[in-house]
Amino acid sequence: IDTEPYGCHDKLWDPRGYPAHKHIELVQRIRSIGADVARVILEEFPEAEILVLPEGAYISACNTPGVQWYDLWMEFFNGLASRRPPNGIVVLCECCYHWTDPISITTLYGMVQGLMLGESDDLVYFRTKCSVALGAAVDFVTTSPQEFALQWQTMRQLSPRYAWIFGAESNFWQIPDGREADLPSMTKPVPPNADEYFKVLREARESNGGSGK
Repeated sequence: IDTEPYGCHDKLWDPRGYPAHKHIELVQRIRSIGADVARVILEEFPEAEILVLPEGAYISACNTPGVQWYDLWMEFFNGLASRRPPNGIVVLCECCYHWTDPISITTLYGMVQGLMLGESDDLVYFRTKCSVALGAAVDFVTTSPQEFALQWQTMRQLSPRYAWIFGAESNFWQIPDGREADLPSMTKPVPPNADEYFKVLREARESNGGSGK
């Protein structure tokens, strides 16, 4: 579930612009929507594992002062969690896309995990069923294969279930012939050493016994 408020005029989780006396009603509505989303997913797919991004609680707490884009995000998460999906909810973390320093990545993971634990209505459910999954955005220009290997190793060690890659700017995706103009940021050619980056993923998978984690 992608909860990013795309665009400048549809900030879903920003309380500004709503009457102050409607705040409680707004919170209740957001929680209700979260619960309804989880309900309809679980009715069709009872064994579903729900993945949600980005890490709105962290962004709300740590973003630039005055920015409130995600202040109500945790209400939605707590609505999802109120249905207690049996296979849990994974919070996909985007803030470390381009981070390669293990200490910085580890610190971020601890902060996201701590905020989720601190703001969850059901602490036991989050601790036993939910997790944080760190994401990398492979940049062939500014990140070397060695730096990516260190980044990926750190993320896999920290995230208990998944580490993942956002590939939009890194040519991990394939564009059908004739559709290049639809996605201009993805028309850059794959560099000659691209396989060095892919090798990091292959070796990580093999070291994990073939698991796709």
